[in-house]
Amino acid sequence: MPTTQRRSDWLLFSLCATVTFAALGWLLGAGLFDDTYIYFRYADNIVGGAGAVFNSGERVEGFTSPFWMMLLVAIRLVTHRLELAALLLSAAAAVCTALLVHDTVSRQPRGGVPANRTPLLALGLLALPAMVYNGFSGMEESFFALVVTAVLVSALADDRRGVVSARTAALLVIAVLTRPEGLLLAGWIGAFFTVRHARLDAQWCRSIAAPIALSLGTFGLLLAARYAYYGSLVPNTYFAKITPGVADRLWNGVWYVGRCLGVHAPLLILAGLLYRLATRHAAVPRQSVAVLVGWLVLWSCYVAAVGGDHFAMFRFFLPALPAVVLLIGILWQAVQPHLGRAWRRAFPALLAAAFVICSAASTRVDGRARGEKDLAKMWRTTGQWIAANTPPNTLVATNVIGAIGYFSQRRIVDMAGLVDPVVARDGTIRRGADPGHARYYTDYVFKRAPDIVVYWTSGAKDKPAFTQFDALADRWHFSLIDFLLDPRCPKLYEHVAAPLPNGSWIEMQKKRTFQLPAGYQVAPDS
Repeated sequence: MPTTQRRSDWLLFSLCATVTFAALGWLLGAGLFDDTYIYFRYADNIVGGAGAVFNSGERVEGFTSPFWMMLLVAIRLVTHRLELAALLLSAAAAVCTALLVHDTVSRQPRGGVPANRTPLLALGLLALPAMVYNGFSGMEESFFALVVTAVLVSALADDRRGVVSARTAALLVIAVLTRPEGLLLAGWIGAFFTVRHARLDAQWCRSIAAPIALSLGTFGLLLAARYAYYGSLVPNTYFAKITPGVADRLWNGVWYVGRCLGVHAPLLILAGLLYRLATRHAAVPRQSVAVLVGWLVLWSCYVAAVGGDHFAMFRFFLPALPAVVLLIGILWQAVQPHLGRAWRRAFPALLAAAFVICSAASTRVDGRARGEKDLAKMWRTTGQWIAANTPPNTLVATNVIGAIGYFSQRRIVDMAGLVDPVVARDGTIRRGADPGHARYYTDYVFKRAPDIVVYWTSGAKDKPAFTQFDALADRWHFSLIDFLLDPRCPKLYEHVAAPLPNGSWIEMQKKRTFQLPAGYQVAPDS
């Protein structure tokens, strides 16, 4: 294909992918997650000179991606519009992942058969609800998925020369800086090249070990910097989310991975069918299959081991989804020269059906993702009310700290422990609660004596001013439930609600000695 024509086709497909993804985001109601605002508060404090902290003077690492944080800090230096910038950045990463899959598959050898199915592969990947909701979340997951996919593609290209290139090494450095799981990817690439080329000599040290060691060294520097600043080798979120009950954690993790694989089973079945056809015609691209399948298995085992995730729409499975689609594309390009016209005509229909079934199953099995944007908006309104109606030295306790913390600009007591090391490390674990919501330490919260304790229902439209106790789900909000059940609560606090501009209410426990502006209501049970 002439260069000019190829460039025109590439630009046209890029535009089509971007428009498609934007339309899907709007149709599915995707938007920023509440945890994104945790990054925003850290970025504000860094730019403002307070340091990489959530609460001024408290050195706690309540985020998991240093590289994503650096990107947001760089953006914050030039604009205050972090919400729009983060949304566009994470969405662009998702689109670039699809473009990378499209480009990689279209370059595969195919025996003279036109590569007319790669746009459907890439657009289908973008249409998966996991890609859409996480792509518009403003968090680092779609960016990490892009980096992981780029590493796998680069490693496949390196395999022909038997060396880990500087490009792959640089991408692995970005991976380990983006998320700690990047270390898992570096280990897999190093292990694959070592086994594949079956050598442990000076050439192995130069061409494989040294590039991989660059990412390991970067991770070591990150650990040193983390320990020097925060006094810990792992983020505080690790202690808040990873509970010590191994059996329960493994059960939750296996259940989570099973649901992920179950809803995406049509794509996995299609990949298996193509592999069987390729085997029958002796056309299996063995190295590509080994790299991609090995990563899928390794990642699934890791997710199961850490207990899965509490976020909706399979956030933890995102780094594996592009590899699944890439595997289908590579296998199809390898096998299609050996198939008849009927198979070539049927494949697009099978592929489209697989994507449609996966999308429908995802939203049916875990449709909570549509509400993430609404929750962030609720708590944004709540935080803005706190900023306008309380003194600057007000101490706020809540178990939903993102938008409330960012917009209130008040010191926060995190009842779930994401940005509080005492709760995260010393708190009790509520069995059956979701990861990130299992820790609680009620005695500590009373010791901190917050002025107000904000309910998660604050800002919700079409809800009464006061929440019935049984409406608080203990799998997410047990830290608040245990506080409300404590006999000290009615003695020291009163249950109140104040109207918000959007017609909803901010609901809270207010310290009896703390003054709020007139206009709030007191619950009958207070």
